[in-house]
Amino acid sequence: MFHQKGNTKAISFLKSLAQHDTQSRTILLLGANGWGKFSAALDFAGFVLQENPLYSSNFFYFRNDQFQLKTSFFLKKMPDSSLAWNWLNILQHRLMIAHTLNENLTLPTNIKLNTIKENLQYILTKKIFPDPPLIEKLILTAQALDKKKGIPIDLIREALQFHSIRSYGRISLLGDFHTADETTQNAALKMLEEPPAKHWIILTAANIGSILPTILSRSIVISFKKPLQNDLADLPDNHFFTNSTHDIMNEHFFQTSSLKKALIQEFFEACVINIDKSIQFLLFAEKLEKQKYTQFLIEELELCIRDSLILRQGKLRNKVLLLLKPEYQKLTENLAKGSTAELEELMRKISAIKKQISRSVIKSDTILPNFFLDMGRSIRIFQTR
Repeated sequence: MFHQKGNTKAISFLKSLAQHDTQSRTILLLGANGWGKFSAALDFAGFVLQENPLYSSNFFYFRNDQFQLKTSFFLKKMPDSSLAWNWLNILQHRLMIAHTLNENLTLPTNIKLNTIKENLQYILTKKIFPDPPLIEKLILTAQALDKKKGIPIDLIREALQFHSIRSYGRISLLGDFHTADETTQNAALKMLEEPPAKHWIILTAANIGSILPTILSRSIVISFKKPLQNDLADLPDNHFFTNSTHDIMNEHFFQTSSLKKALIQEFFEACVINIDKSIQFLLFAEKLEKQKYTQFLIEELELCIRDSLILRQGKLRNKVLLLLKPEYQKLTENLAKGSTAELEELMRKISAIKKQISRSVIKSDTILPNFFLDMGRSIRIFQTR
């Protein structure tokens, strides 16, 4: 069964593949984090395997995506729900992978990985939802998982071994494949080239530019779009919704919407106005890195410039367009004074810096201040026109 709402075209295509395609295939689900790719892949696997894939020996999966946030949200906000139980299964599987790959998780002294694994096995077997002390330990364990970035090459070896067993119908799901480096992606090629009959490999990615062309040429690419608010009716607090399920969770725990607005305001009032004082950009970048707010600001800045580009296109066509962020109306109107080419160039720069952040190759003491200074100079020019 496909339970997911929204993204009807993508889901319809997946359903058609599951029903009618008997060949081995590689599927790449493309879209931003929190747009439902992993959930759709689970539905696909359940449809093909005719059982909950999280309990199936014919299903192999991996993800490295906001474990602390999702563990906090599902276990505290949705206790004893089907989503919470599914998440406990995902967490258990990820910890098993960490053990298999000998990943060195940095855990508090009062938390032992083997004990956590045993606790998870017990509550999942007995169907006893974890009590508050165990939930807190699971959240701290999830925090340690969040520090593991990218897809280790040893995981690909595990996936290759999984697909070497030629039983009828096996599915592997590798989330956030855009975080895999070139060596790891090349290692995955053998798995994609010669899968046994009726074996499926599903990859998810937020950035197609980080996927090797050789991977893309062997994949069926299915694009996901931002879901609508009604598509997420099963999640509490979805009135916070702006872009994704991650936004709902972040807003509930960290009030990121208010934070993003404050960061944008500080960037424009403290930095852009004082464009001649480059020290402001250095201090601002240091503050962002120290508080881990860099990605929040860049995401919001991207939205502002995108809205400005939309507004400019509307004015060129003599159309009045509703801004997606009304609270930034004056700012967006000023940015729209830039030419289409100038705004598109800013979008390209933001895309490049986001890619560097996703690959964890950014150096806060050089790249970020220069990026903010460059952005500030361009924006200042627009505002004075």
